[in-house]
Amino acid sequence: MPVHSEALEETVITQLEPLCEHKVLYLSLARLDEFIGGFAASQVTLLDSSGCFVFDLVSMLCVEAIKNSNEELIFVDGGNSIDPYGIANLCKRKGYDKEHVLSQINVARAFTAYQLVTLINDRLEEMIKKSKASTLIVSCFLDLFFDKDMAWQESFQLIKRSLAKIKKLTGKYNLITVITNYGLAKLHFRRGLRNLMYDTPKKLVRMEERKKCIKVVLPKEDSFIYYYPVPTYQTILDEFFLGESYGKNSAHL
Repeated sequence: MPVHSEALEETVITQLEPLCEHKVLYLSLARLDEFIGGFAASQVTLLDSSGCFVFDLVSMLCVEAIKNSNEELIFVDGGNSIDPYGIANLCKRKGYDKEHVLSQINVARAFTAYQLVTLINDRLEEMIKKSKASTLIVSCFLDLFFDKDMAWQESFQLIKRSLAKIKKLTGKYNLITVITNYGLAKLHFRRGLRNLMYDTPKKLVRMEERKKCIKVVLPKEDSFIYYYPVPTYQTILDEFFLGESYGKNSAHL
């Protein structure tokens, strides 16, 4: 019985994953890097956030990805969310060449769900080959699929199809891939969406903004910490623990 070409390709990618170069991207925020464990190649990570801190993290990832690998980055933007000024300021604070960093970021912006689906399913692989990018960021992935003029059944199938494509390309090209969702409530609006978004990525990070801090949760590991963000240029002492490092009995100074 003949094997379907796509199924065969998926099998080959899965078998080759252990042989891929093991690359891990960090934020250069000691507290979060220790807890999250970095963002690994050939792995899709979802950053699910209730607040704007996720955009700061994405800017940090852009800077660190290019600084550490000196390879290009693809930024698929579904929410007009990329912050070139923030990226430039981060470069200035860290002493990096902002012109070089910004020039290495290939932005593909979509304004409708159909444009986003086309970018991901029809054009993304060509962009990866052409740029030889090592990092892929898909920002505000879900936003455009909540268009009131789209039937939810169609939106759900397009989301599912696009996630499958992202996962496939991540393994095939050994990419460090980060998908972001801004607005935790989105995943509860439609049946099946939360399961789909949480089951697809290998790593899941949920950020719940509180009054003075952010609760950072790793749902698949059943662990969390409270993180107190400060300006990235400020030197902090963030490794003082009282009691357990993580979990319900943890406490931090």
